Amino acid sequence: MNQTSLELTITGITRTCYTCGETKPITQFRKASKEKHGYAYECLECSRSYSRTYVIEHANTRNAKRQEKYKTDLEWQNHEKQRNTERNHKQDIKNQNRLRRDKTNSYKRAYDGVKNREQSSGKRKPKGFNISLEYTLEVAEQQNHKCALTGIPFNMKRTGDKEHDALLPSIDRINSTLGYVPGNIQWTTIWANTAKLNHTTKFFHQMCTATTRNLKNNRAEISE
Repeated sequence: MNQTSLELTITGITRTCYTCGETKPITQFRKASKEKHGYAYECLECSRSYSRTYVIEHANTRNAKRQEKYKTDLEWQNHEKQRNTERNHKQDIKNQNRLRRDKTNSYKRAYDGVKNREQSSGKRKPKGFNISLEYTLEVAEQQNHKCALTGIPFNMKRTGDKEHDALLPSIDRINSTLGYVPGNIQWTTIWANTAKLNHTTKFFHQMCTATTRNLKNNRAEISE
């Protein structure tokens, strides 16, 4: 009857590796049905080390053979092109799925933050919260995942860098006297939401225009 790794460890069965000469538990050897006792004579560590060394030493030879075959074998060329196309397609799908997850997670984090703040029992009187996550995602899609105030695309992953994270999405109330209700929300960057505060969109754009005009008149340069 075959014994499990735990049973072999408990019984203390050992074997000496013919490569490194060390005596190790039998569980440190790979199973080999053709060998005596059903385990190889070389330990896993030595076997893996040899495999890595072999791959490195013969990499140039293998690559040269593949390149030569690629030049002469049209059928193999087509096979490689097809395989690369499929691989790139799969990678594109993975990237799209990862980007979609990052977007959803970023929007959900902002949504949950506003929802928890508005529904918490604090001293500040809440304005009201009557929107679903699905609705906010539809609004983000309508905005093409760009800030409604500045038109800048959102960053979807927090990095800890202040300027980078300032472009994360944030839910803004169009009319600050009303609550978070359908028709009164828009997605903006955290920076734009902070700058707008409780003012109107018109006032926000007036301030941005005045800043640009002042910069142009004074011929100032923005320092990095």
